[in-house]
Amino acid sequence: MTLPQSDSLDCGDRTTAPAEAGLLGRFVGSLAGWLPPLAAFGLFCHLCLLGLAPARVERERLETAEARLAAERLQLELRVQELKRLRRAQQDPVYIERVRRLELAGPPTEAVPASDEAAR
Repeated sequence: MTLPQSDSLDCGDRTTAPAEAGLLGRFVGSLAGWLPPLAAFGLFCHLCLLGLAPARVERERLETAEARLAAERLQLELRVQELKRLRRAQQDPVYIERVRRLELAGPPTEAVPASDEAAR
């Protein structure tokens, strides 16, 4: 048994204009061949221009801020130690008595230096 041949089973004309198929086919083939290197180059440019340069600037800014904060932290730690020392001293009865006696004595007077004539 043979299959009936009819026009309805025909898939259509498989030939296109040679100029269109050749030019379009070459363009698509060329584009498909160049797409991976172009994508890699685009990613590289993006990283260089928009990724690495701002990241370097941000790193420098953070390093400067870190150094400033480290110095400020050291000053604050010294201030905390000074305040702790002062609190311990203010709770010490001997220190309290010394401060009370200094306040009773009044401001210190300066010793008058002896003149050269009085020394003779």
